[in-house]
Amino acid sequence: MDLSDRRELNNGFGEGLTRAFELAITPTLFAGLGWFVDRRLGTTPLFMITLLLLTMVGMGLRWWYDYDRRMTLMENELRARRSEGSVATPRPVHRSPELPDGRLPAGVTLDDAS
Repeated sequence: MDLSDRRELNNGFGEGLTRAFELAITPTLFAGLGWFVDRRLGTTPLFMITLLLLTMVGMGLRWWYDYDRRMTLMENELRARRSEGSVATPRPVHRSPELPDGRLPAGVTLDDAS
């Protein structure tokens, strides 16, 4: 494993840990803020639930748009490489007709000349 692969792997672990921490802490903070507002105003847990739901929806949308942006960048990079000829087009994979237990399906033989 070369240095760039190792760096990419470590960045992936760090990003996953960051997202997990963010998923746990951000809704908790906003729900706590809503609870504080509810206590001050003497209301039911209206603000707590509202802030929690808005936080979860906002985080989901932000993650979706971030994912979509990264995938678009990767697709454009691969298209550019392919047009330059530095990436070969993938060949179709011919799979054996065997079932997971090693048997051939009914009517399939290995005698054909192809």
